[in-house]
Amino acid sequence: MYDYNEVVFYPAVSDNQVLMFTTANGGGYPRSAFGIPYGYFWVGFNAGHYIENRFFGDICVIYFYDDTGRVTITVNNNTILDDVAVTAFPKCGVYHIFEVPNLNVDYNTVRITVTSPYVNVVGMLVHKYNAPFIDLSLTSSYHVTNMLNASGILYSTTSTLAANASVTSSFIDLELASRTYNYILVTIYSNASGTLYLEFSNDNNNVDAVYTYNYSGGSTPYIQPIARVARYMRVRYVNGSTAQTTFRLYVRGLSSGL
Repeated sequence: MYDYNEVVFYPAVSDNQVLMFTTANGGGYPRSAFGIPYGYFWVGFNAGHYIENRFFGDICVIYFYDDTGRVTITVNNNTILDDVAVTAFPKCGVYHIFEVPNLNVDYNTVRITVTSPYVNVVGMLVHKYNAPFIDLSLTSSYHVTNMLNASGILYSTTSTLAANASVTSSFIDLELASRTYNYILVTIYSNASGTLYLEFSNDNNNVDAVYTYNYSGGSTPYIQPIARVARYMRVRYVNGSTAQTTFRLYVRGLSSGL
């Protein structure tokens, strides 16, 4: 099984009735008779109702409560259980639990679809550093305070550069109290060619390692996620001999791989 120092229980619905999974279709959020681990859970009332979670890492245990229904479970759009009674899963206290197989080391989508009511999903056990990926939109109903795997913008600029000019950010701390950024994501567009540098530092002062990317003007490349090699990073871009008329540079951080 798992080292329980490395996992966390992630509820389907928070204690103030906020949906914590990525999305749901139908169902409702009644209060459990049990206060532990959480007071609310998601209930699929009809066949076709589903709840879905997206997260990173290959740990996932689903907790069901007091169920009489049946479910189909898909992992990354592949059916791994088809119309199975929840009571067929092992009992753990007041819960039935199902350890999800066939997960990627990185990004996963797990969907629990009701085939026969009722199905009560309490939550999932996931790696504590790989909490679910939830929509960043402030207009959504999703909980937006636990965003360990949603990408965070570390640096961006759209200010154009003259010929041979450059722009340099300050050093960015990748080890915050709330999260650690382990991968760097870069998107770039310019009408002119130039060179991007991601410079890493261990002491927030000296550059100890450099990632260099030669950009060709007018292209829209896919740049592979870049693993960080030190605590601090700064972004430097040097334009070529042609002045820019368009420039978009976005650098994001991600806690886990893609």
